[in-house]
Amino acid sequence: MYDGEWKAGAKAGYGVWKGIHGESYIGQWLDSKAEGYGVHVWGDGNKYEGEWHRCLRNGNGSDFFKNGDVYVGQYLSGKPEGFGQYKWVNGSSYTGQFKGGLKHGHGKWKKKMTEQCCNSYEGEYANDKKQGQGVFEWESGNRYIGAYVDDERQGVGEMIWTDGSRYRGLWSGGIQHGVGLMYFTDGSKRAGLFANNVFKCNIKNKE
Repeated sequence: MYDGEWKAGAKAGYGVWKGIHGESYIGQWLDSKAEGYGVHVWGDGNKYEGEWHRCLRNGNGSDFFKNGDVYVGQYLSGKPEGFGQYKWVNGSSYTGQFKGGLKHGHGKWKKKMTEQCCNSYEGEYANDKKQGQGVFEWESGNRYIGAYVDDERQGVGEMIWTDGSRYRGLWSGGIQHGVGLMYFTDGSKRAGLFANNVFKCNIKNKE
């Protein structure tokens, strides 16, 4: 059912549409398609408020999901794209770049957005996974600075523990693996080969 303005036999201007399965749209129309600003409510309770282009979310808007999740930001062709913030009902949040509905580009994720001390990551993403350079900080205060591949620490990176010890070197699959340098709390250090987080043998320390 539609109640609103028409032009040349098509919905155009402001109008209200209600579907037979509990869906509704209130807002602007052009050529019988949602165009401009409008609010769409789906039968399952999900709701979108914002800009539309040819019946697709496009521009700035907000998604309110039935489970309590919220996304506020930019859209392109029906999906989050550009800058936005996604907040999960469990308290986690991501603020940064999106592409095709996925985290892509620079962004920051926090496990608990209202807490200062919690697991967090700030850096590069690709296709919803940590990819490139980034900083991951644990609630404990331990911190990793370096490269990621496919959501895992991979390549050159540095791990800094709250007791003052640190490891700088190669990583593979999230663990110390390859040439690295370990700094200990007593001021000593050891350069060598690591495999599966275990020191294997010394190499000459040039520092």
